Amino acid sequence: NTTWQNINKVFDGQIPSKCNRCVHWRGVGDLTSTVYSRYKYYASQRGLSFDVSIDFLWNLFLSQNKQCSYSGLLLVLDKTYTSALESEKNTASLDRIDPQIGYEEGDVHWIHKRINYMKGNMSHEEFLSWCAVIFDNNKNHNHIIDLSDPTNLSVINRRV
Repeated sequence: NTTWQNINKVFDGQIPSKCNRCVHWRGVGDLTSTVYSRYKYYASQRGLSFDVSIDFLWNLFLSQNKQCSYSGLLLVLDKTYTSALESEKNTASLDRIDPQIGYEEGDVHWIHKRINYMKGNMSHEEFLSWCAVIFDNNKNHNHIIDLSDPTNLSVINRRV
């Protein structure tokens, strides 16, 4: 049956946008309502406000050209998983620029999930300062990997 084949393609990630035949799709662009709801849930569990809409977050993702605001690396919102936050393919992570503030317009940006793990709850300025110290201490070493080279992306896309 062609209809079921097309619906299966949505769940296999072969159709990149909303399928008119699939009545269960909710989300905007590649940002699923499931992922959005999990961000909102995790914020409430930590006592943080969450005053950003799914439309705002998707438009922010597009305004960043689907790139990490720290590294410029291309980000992926993997909508083929029900739990895209834990997906190996998913590299996008929503970050609070000032960790003292909740999820508010003007204080969030999309960054690579591995960078968000490193940043933890440091402020933007503190994180960049630590990055500069680490880079300065290691810039003369030969073991620095060029992460902008697509052949090296497997290094950063491994599961943490």
